This record gives sequence, structure tokens and C-alpha cells, in this order.
Amino acid sequence: MRKNYDSKFERSYMKTIAIYQRKGGVGKTVTAVNLSQGLNLLGLKVLLVDFNEQADCTRYFVDDKKINMGMDNLITIDTKAELDKACAECLIHTECGIDLIGTHENKLKESFIRIQFDSKMEQTKRLLKVLKRFRASYDICVIDCHNSEDLMFLNICLSADIILAPSKTDDGSIAGLYSLYQYITDIASEDNYDRKIDLKILFTMVNRNNDDKEKIADIESDPLFHGKVLSTKIRYQAKPITKMSLEHGFVIAHSDKYNVGMDYKRLATEILDILTRG
Repeated sequence: MRKNYDSKFERSYMKTIAIYQRKGGVGKTVTAVNLSQGLNLLGLKVLLVDFNEQADCTRYFVDDKKINMGMDNLITIDTKAELDKACAECLIHTECGIDLIGTHENKLKESFIRIQFDSKMEQTKRLLKVLKRFRASYDICVIDCHNSEDLMFLNICLSADIILAPSKTDDGSIAGLYSLYQYITDIASEDNYDRKIDLKILFTMVNRNNDDKEKIADIESDPLFHGKVLSTKIRYQAKPITKMSLEHGFVIAHSDKYNVGMDYKRLATEILDILTRG
């Protein structure tokens, strides 16, 4: 059941949350899907965008081969009239109430290669140009992102209000956080971008052992990440996550049964509180 969330946030422009981590296997798509549904259940109008080469988020709802217009198509359109028409046609209205802009598997990189080698095409704000078409219609946009550090990621940084980085406690994921922090800092320091990028860290697949607790505490105490680690932690429960993924369901819908479902419910509330505070 959807709730009505009475706040100033609902009357402001669409806020954009990009789910990104350089390291794979940290639960980006699961987080994108369940966070979107959690915010939807809180009464917000949610746009979910698949900006990932693998198109997993798209296939969660539909067959990517059956969609006519995806994000890989939209970012290559230059003329206003064509883009307005394409944006009106691209939306997939899902049964759960989330609207989706899908993508075709292995096509996003091809689109960006075309953009990079065409000197007449604007490079860095292709994604932002598309999302602006939806700002008046949605409260929240959640983007499931490809784990690249190229022009695709620069487009993400220039479009997002928050970059939400899911992370496990393994060395590769932690290294990915430091790399991401440096990349965001470099972009924010560029005069021509003039963009404030808010990084938030979500620890996922967390075990109840002292090793995980100590690694999380180390990141929380690092001055670089002060105030950036979310209080919500997603506990490790492989069985329900796998079950819901195979069934194309939402683990958040079973928060009374699974701890991981309750964790994603808390995540949606925490993210909404952050955005409401501005």
C-alpha cells in the first residue's frame, strides 16, 4: 500500500539518485529495484532508469529485445522535437507503479562511442538532457549504472544529486570507494562543470562477524567519508535475494519475513529523509 509522504520535497524538482560502484557483484541492480519500490510505496512517483550495459534492470520487468526505445537510443538524439517525441514513447509503465526507461543489452557503450567520435555532438550532458524531460512528472529518479569510469560515468555525475555506492567489505569494494571518491572530487573541482555531487555509501551483504564490523567502522571513521556512510546496512541473505530475482519480485515486499527486506525498507526511508532535508 502506498503512503502519502507530506513534505516540501514532493513539491520540488525531481531528485536523481545514481546507484554506482566500480566493483561488480555488490548488489547495484537489486538495490536500484528495491529502493525504487520502497520509495514508490512511500507515495513518491518514481522513474527507474537502466543505464547499465547488462540491461539487468530492464529484464527485471520486460524483455530488453522487445522495447522500441531505450536509453541507448535517447542519448544519441540531438534535435529537441525528436527527443521530446522519443521520451514520450520510451516509458514503460510497470504493474507495481514504477515507470521504467529501459536499455538494450550491450548497446550503451556503442552509443557513447558514436558520441565520442562525433565532434559535433555535445559529450558530457547527454543523460542530463534526457532526464530534464521528466523533471516535472516525477519525484525521484533512480539510475542503475554501469561500472565504468569513462564518458558514461561523467554523464552520471553531471546528472545525479546523490551517487549511492553499494559496497561489500572486501578489499576490492573498499578500493572502489576510494577510487570513486577521488573521481567525484576531481569532477567537482572542474570550473566548467559547477556540480555538487553528494556521495553516500551503502554497505551490502553484511555478515554479523567482527571482521565486517571492523571494516565498516574503519570507513566510517575515515575523514574522507565523514557523514557519507548510511546508517542502514543491508544484511547478507542470499536465498531470498536469489528467489526474488528469479521471480522478478521485490524482497522489500517481504520485510515481515526477511531481514534483508526490512533493511531495504529502512534504506528507502533513510534516503527520503536525506532528500527531504536537502
